[in-house]
Amino acid sequence: MAVWIMTTQCERSATYRQKKHWIIKVKKIITSKFDNATKTTSLLKAIWLQYIAISGKIRSIYFSYLDCLSGYSCEYIDRDAGLYWISPGKIEYSGLREFNVNDFKGRVIGGDWDRLEKKFSDLDVYSAMNEVCCSGQSWHKTVFYQRNINRMQKGEVIWGCSSEEDLGQRLESVLKLYFAIKEEGYRTQIDILQGDCRDNRKICDEITISIGRNGDFLFSNCAHRLTIAKLLMLKIIPVIIAVRHPEWIRFVKQLGKSLNEECLVGLPPFTHPDLLALNRKRSTCACNNDLYHLIKNSSAVKIGNVLDISGKLGCLFNKFSNDGFKCFVSGADDGKMKLMSTLKGVENYNYEVIEDMVSSVKKNRFDLVIAIDIFHSYFENPHGFAVLMSFLQNLKTKELYYQNSQYSGADGNNDYAYSDNKVIELILRYTNLAKSECIGCSSGGAPLYKLHL
Repeated sequence: MAVWIMTTQCERSATYRQKKHWIIKVKKIITSKFDNATKTTSLLKAIWLQYIAISGKIRSIYFSYLDCLSGYSCEYIDRDAGLYWISPGKIEYSGLREFNVNDFKGRVIGGDWDRLEKKFSDLDVYSAMNEVCCSGQSWHKTVFYQRNINRMQKGEVIWGCSSEEDLGQRLESVLKLYFAIKEEGYRTQIDILQGDCRDNRKICDEITISIGRNGDFLFSNCAHRLTIAKLLMLKIIPVIIAVRHPEWIRFVKQLGKSLNEECLVGLPPFTHPDLLALNRKRSTCACNNDLYHLIKNSSAVKIGNVLDISGKLGCLFNKFSNDGFKCFVSGADDGKMKLMSTLKGVENYNYEVIEDMVSSVKKNRFDLVIAIDIFHSYFENPHGFAVLMSFLQNLKTKELYYQNSQYSGADGNNDYAYSDNKVIELILRYTNLAKSECIGCSSGGAPLYKLHL
């Protein structure tokens, strides 16, 4: 039986700390006086713009100081940065609160405003522009138009409009903008104003987004421009970032720390605007290619599932993913697994995260298991050793590759309680694997062992 689902066109989210409508009307009257410039009003306007610029800088310094006290400062994120260029397709959701870039640029604000509950394509403004620009519908017949007329009749100011005549003129300019972008391409406000404007608010009148706790790009302002970009299927557009969620700041700081500790190596370059600075400090891990080629040349498995439980996550599974393997990452460090899970969503990396290492082998069978610089950490306490035993006893695989890069000499001894020989003996005793061989050494001199059926 067919099921009919009714979809509702959503209104845009309320502005965070929204100004009263009477204040907006007063500002509109004052602005119109300034626009009819005389010498006196021109002087007043110049003073007002200077005041706005200075107060904006003071506000930015003040909130940066508060964020430092709250632990929200992050050396990798430039909160005063101007434009970033991203695909409009990456802005899939609207925030549950919209943030005015002039009031909140660079701020860190907590709360549930970043929940992914409202798709941008479900907004009434998107539906209306789609109907008018692409289907030739009249504005008057759209839900967006009727809804805003009703709101203005109640005294609200919508899109800077307080009457039906104002709204009609604004919508006519939006339609002209659609065809201008279609014919001439997308231009930034700086290009449009050509340096003739000293009002920073107009220069910042770009598509505005905020970043949620998981790095999602959430719409915040300039719905008409974003809609046009989506309807015309533009590849990239300029955006300004207003607000970030504190959980996202914590993630970026933790990611930077992991890169410092060389826990994450070998992954493709980051593309998220807030992670670009981290590309400069990433370790190239000289042993990456050595290990990859040693394993690839030795392995009888040419396609299948790869489980990477290495201490240096990302060292190899990205290369195997490019070869067509389905890659999984797991480990005992819950913090690192959460980091990898968030990073997968942010950068759309091609791997699956299994948070519990033991359950991963109970429920799945893997063709290859990569264990670089990991097993020695389980010998440090009884609980860790028990976890390792449970992992090995449940593991079913064709091949396992083991290395401890803390290897300290040709005699096979190292700084841990178990030498390589003892670890290999343990693996063979408790898994389905029967043979072991050293297949070579990485650039650091540590041997790489292959254990197989």
